[in-house]
Amino acid sequence: MKRLYLFFTFVMLVSMTLASAANAYQIVIRPQEAIVEPGAGMKFEAQAFSENAVPVAVDSYTWKVVPEDLGKISDDGYFMAGLEPGKGEIIATAIIGDQRFAGTAHVIVGAPPEPNIKIVVEPQNPIVEPGKKQQFKAVAVSRDGVSLRIKGVRWMLQPKSLGRINNTGLFEAGPKMGRGRVIALVEIDHQIYKGETGLIVSPKPTAKISGIVTDENGSPLADARVSASLIGEPKLFRETRTDENGAYTLEKLIPGAFLVRAAAQGYVPEYYQEAEYPLAAMPVRVGVDEEATDINFTLSPGGAISGTVVADSTSEPLKGVHVVAWKPLAPKHKYHTLTDETGAYLVDGLPTGAYIVGADVAGYEYEFYDNAKRQVNATFVSVTAPDEIPGIDFSLAIRAALKGVVTDEDGNPIPRAVVTVKKRISANVDAARFVRKGLTNEDGEYAVQLEPGTYIVLAAAKDFVEEWYEDAATPDQADPVEIVEDEHTIVNFQLAPRGTIAGTVVDEQTGDPLAGARVQAFAEFRGHKRSFSTLSGDDGSYQFGGLPQGKYVVAAHAEDYLVEFWEEADSVKNATIVEVVNGVALGGINFTLTKAGAISGIVLDSDSNTAIAGAVIAAKKVGGKFAKKTRADENGLYELAGLPTGSYIVAAWARGYYKQFYLNADTIEEADEVAVEAATTTPDINFILTPKVVSPTGLAGVVVDDSTGMPIEGAMVAVMPLTWGRPKMTVTGADGVYELLGLKPGLYIALCYADGYLGEYYDNTRRLRKAKVLRIAGDVILPDIDFGLSPRQQGAYMIAGAVVGDDGQPIEGALVVAEDGDVVVTQVTDETGAYEMLNVPAGDYTVTASVPGYEETTTASSVGDGENDYSTTMSLSKTTTGADENLAAPSEFALQQNYPNPFNPSTEIRFSLPMDARVQLTIYNVLGRKIRTLVDENRSAGSFTVRWDGADDQGRRMASGVYLYQIDANAGAASFSATRRMIMLK
Repeated sequence: MKRLYLFFTFVMLVSMTLASAANAYQIVIRPQEAIVEPGAGMKFEAQAFSENAVPVAVDSYTWKVVPEDLGKISDDGYFMAGLEPGKGEIIATAIIGDQRFAGTAHVIVGAPPEPNIKIVVEPQNPIVEPGKKQQFKAVAVSRDGVSLRIKGVRWMLQPKSLGRINNTGLFEAGPKMGRGRVIALVEIDHQIYKGETGLIVSPKPTAKISGIVTDENGSPLADARVSASLIGEPKLFRETRTDENGAYTLEKLIPGAFLVRAAAQGYVPEYYQEAEYPLAAMPVRVGVDEEATDINFTLSPGGAISGTVVADSTSEPLKGVHVVAWKPLAPKHKYHTLTDETGAYLVDGLPTGAYIVGADVAGYEYEFYDNAKRQVNATFVSVTAPDEIPGIDFSLAIRAALKGVVTDEDGNPIPRAVVTVKKRISANVDAARFVRKGLTNEDGEYAVQLEPGTYIVLAAAKDFVEEWYEDAATPDQADPVEIVEDEHTIVNFQLAPRGTIAGTVVDEQTGDPLAGARVQAFAEFRGHKRSFSTLSGDDGSYQFGGLPQGKYVVAAHAEDYLVEFWEEADSVKNATIVEVVNGVALGGINFTLTKAGAISGIVLDSDSNTAIAGAVIAAKKVGGKFAKKTRADENGLYELAGLPTGSYIVAAWARGYYKQFYLNADTIEEADEVAVEAATTTPDINFILTPKVVSPTGLAGVVVDDSTGMPIEGAMVAVMPLTWGRPKMTVTGADGVYELLGLKPGLYIALCYADGYLGEYYDNTRRLRKAKVLRIAGDVILPDIDFGLSPRQQGAYMIAGAVVGDDGQPIEGALVVAEDGDVVVTQVTDETGAYEMLNVPAGDYTVTASVPGYEETTTASSVGDGENDYSTTMSLSKTTTGADENLAAPSEFALQQNYPNPFNPSTEIRFSLPMDARVQLTIYNVLGRKIRTLVDENRSAGSFTVRWDGADDQGRRMASGVYLYQIDANAGAASFSATRRMIMLK
């Protein structure tokens, strides 16, 4: 066997040399997917392979956890989970020569809190062959298991290179193998919820690997874990356990080469074939409908090291201490564990040898065995397998730290409470900066390591009143905490419970409970969170837990029912305010909902008489302040429900079409009113939209949700001449993409807004003076004019009014912003100059209106205590100075530093042209190899922003490292070339 190993090593080294010339490596991380309990640990291993699946020697690996607060990871891949549930990625970056190559594994810590509404996409994690189809469907259930009616589903595929998915959820795989996600954006009661599932495009998983796992005496090892990791794309990880005969079979494998590993309690893990580390492993190849048999393992008993870890000053056992052992000649290969609640630990599965052992935990000095502060002074622990070496104990010296316990008023521990520490930097009580956070364990205990100094401390937990030390409601009232060198300062908290609201939701006519009704509580005070939401169960009951003390407007609504405010009120003006008191459970906040009216119809293309999917249909009540929108489905059909009795002006529009009012009217003045009665549907409110006939001059881009990166369907994009004129508008499709053509050459300002989001000018500002001017040239579509909109806070009130010129004429397309220190809500005026800001939280606001060609104007508005503001009307004066000098065309060529930098996963590159030019913008690696061509076309004079998503021209994600971006602009006699560096840091 030794000769076989030496021969394989020789072949491997030769292959590594050949592979190095190819410069194409795959990084395999094992395990590829893992679930880790909060506070527990798991070892990840990484190995680089050539395109021929041959292990490659690596200079070094670096490890990273994304997001960082999910946990921490050692320099050899040992992940120590945090206490807060969540999911993220483990990224290993291999450095080979002067190049970097990254691999990714997925990790879930604990079980994230159940959402109010869970969207399940079926089937889960399918494997689809290239060119084949797979039907997906979405199912919605509430936290209580109530099935909810889905009004519409938008399907998305990430990455798009895997194939395509249509509006019904039918996926057709492309020719490229890979791993991705199918995402369902589900509409329920006019709210959007997200569900997803994994997806692999690859040949049919018909391969198998089987064998036997025994010990050195040939006895079978039952319940041994055998895993296989596919080398290359798509990422695939399979694991199974041996039966009583030591036999195993790994099934449903994609044909290819696999890294196979066996492990059993008390034994040294082994890679095939007789390899301790993955670099020396023999990959197992298996083809279509093949089974690789006799992939056997003979595991050797491992030795062990055990002991306890206590605090030096008190001899108290320390839980969660990270204990690590390694051989001095193999420092990259470490063995890890964590101490239990008694301070005990066991590191097992150790090969024979001498080990350095270290122990580390927050608040204590790092220590090597035996009582050594430096590694060079450590006492080696000699292990002879299968013996256990007990008594390798540690007594850790205290470092400066803050420790304590967080409990409720009855003394019960509160797990996952967040303890925030801020440092006092002057005598001013407001002068404090954030330093560190800690999380309590299941016993309510926390520890935060700090430098000596003066601090203030806050404890917060779900459903409890947050508290500054000691018993203070605000930071200026907090008692200072002194942290002293080599001491633990004890700070305990006893948190009071917040209040609760409970009640039922029933049908007014029948008295039947309404399951899945949405109940919302809107705070009458300003706080970190201004609205809360929950759903009723099968019996119609609901409950809010942990509401901050104060006054609330409470409302309930359900699909096909009118919104009702408590108590039996049709508007916030008539609502009874509910007062929540800490520690008090308030019941009887009941609702009896009334059936609403609806309108329905179809939206068609006037030329082809075909359906227009995703068209927006909006209804506004005549003589009232009620308005509502919906979208047409893939067949052009729509139903706009939840309408009170009355007459409505109804309009429809879609990307690439002119807006139309009912019935076949071009303007609101010509529109026919639509009558709606409660509990009935007014049918056949149909629209036949006329396609726009436009010149190929304008702009295009995508609109996404800033918080999730998901596209926003139905967002409005408006473009106005710099000196003002009627805006031209379009709407985004299901993919968030828009195209606005037919613009005359000139300078423009672009604006984007969407329901539930904060509107903004391009580029990422809500102030006209900071808006970026776009230069539109003839027969050119300006690309990448993208918007990222932020979701906004919700409330119960309305601010409404109009924006007019100093001549009294209405101004269409003005951006109206309401803010109270933070921007809270935005809206854009319609063709009559009117605007209605819906769902505004209670408060005092500064309202600003701006539009090109006019001076910005500000006024004040207040809403709350049941009172809306319907009279915030502003008059704008025309500008006398013309366009701002800052908005003029660039005076010189320029290539700006990318932002952000370093970046992950994308960055923006800006450049300026003082004249029309042929532009090439190219990304290179540090060796000068071209990675990506971002721009290669004629551009008009102006300033431009181009986003790089970190992928090459083939769509492959690039590794962390330094990259160069170079611009070459040729404008005839004038030319410009510049190069800058940027860093991708994953």
